[in-house]
Amino acid sequence: MTGTIKRQLTTDGLTEGYTSPSETDAGVIVVPGTRARFFYFRLDGRPLGGPWVARDMNCSPDIYSAVENEVRPDGASNVYWFLNTCGGSVVAEVAFASYGRSTRASTYPWFSGVSPRWVPGSRYAAAVAWDGTQISVMNTAGGDKGSPNGTPWITDDQGRLRYFDISRAGSNVLIALASNPKDIHSRSDLVLWHNHGTAPVGGGPLADNPATVCELGNWGDNTRWPDLSMPRWSPDGTEFTWSDNRGVWVSPAPVAGAGGQCVVHPKLIAAGGNSPSWGLVSLHQLPAPPAQGVARRPAVQAAGDCTGGPGPDSPAGGARVGD
Repeated sequence: MTGTIKRQLTTDGLTEGYTSPSETDAGVIVVPGTRARFFYFRLDGRPLGGPWVARDMNCSPDIYSAVENEVRPDGASNVYWFLNTCGGSVVAEVAFASYGRSTRASTYPWFSGVSPRWVPGSRYAAAVAWDGTQISVMNTAGGDKGSPNGTPWITDDQGRLRYFDISRAGSNVLIALASNPKDIHSRSDLVLWHNHGTAPVGGGPLADNPATVCELGNWGDNTRWPDLSMPRWSPDGTEFTWSDNRGVWVSPAPVAGAGGQCVVHPKLIAAGGNSPSWGLVSLHQLPAPPAQGVARRPAVQAAGDCTGGPGPDSPAGGARVGD
């Protein structure tokens, strides 16, 4: 993916803005706004009904929204996290939303954690503990309702875990580790782990004890705001994308080099963008999108054959970059 094609998808610029779009294999973009709403768009920018309301996310819905949203490739549901402000405290919760309809709080269990990702080929999701000490696996079918922290999978006593992504084959895991877990602005280190086993189909946690393939220190530059270097595998596992202060990047999958250092070849494909998410449908297959009104603030920005959120320097509206 070269990023030579860029397509603006939205220009309406919600008053509160869009966050963390994600794309199904059929080319439907699911993106949250505030007030617990999820919006659906075709790749030509046309809306697909809604917006649909997720569970009541907190007692101050105008302040916090769903973030780090990921829709399942088949579009059945999506996972996200939010800050719950009810009860006089602020709690990070992972929750789920049904596709194309409003979701009651009782439909799915909730879990403590942040930065959730789907476990490929299963009804499970995984998420990072708020303190960065573990990644846990969570059952959307409700089997873990009595365990709000899920089933531990990967642990780090130093609390360095920030973001991760599991390849569709379930065999490789990219993890962003905080170089300084006490500083949210510290750079991230990139780690590629190989999972001994495949992703579960129908049940069971991921295989234990993933082995380190390589590491790359000072990989993500996020000195201007809290870390945003969320690594995301391409559907075929041959590339990955991420964002930092400069925008959205893409590189061939990391390989082990001398001394166990990950070798990557980054290319900036969407300056000012963030929160990239891959898609399978090529932009070559689509006609140019129609104009959609006057932009008021950034909406949906994109990267690669992937869709992303706006950055501070991105143009009004949003885009998809590909091919």
